[in-house]
Amino acid sequence: MPRTLDDLLVPVQPDAVYTLAQLSRVLRVGITIIREAIRRGKLRHTERDGQRLVRGEWVVRWIAGEETRARRKSK
Repeated sequence: MPRTLDDLLVPVQPDAVYTLAQLSRVLRVGITIIREAIRRGKLRHTERDGQRLVRGEWVVRWIAGEETRARRKSK
């Protein structure tokens, strides 16, 4: 049985898909940090049925400080 929060650490799975709330829990950061990273174009995301989703692969790149090459929606 886990004794501390560190015993509950779960690595980000590159092939997983996270909601912002799930990602906030996994990374143990406020959801506003994630939203800000998305707003600034540092964390790639997609929207499906009005919900923002982030692939684990994109999270790993964001944490590593790699450039985001998100495609812009054409109008």
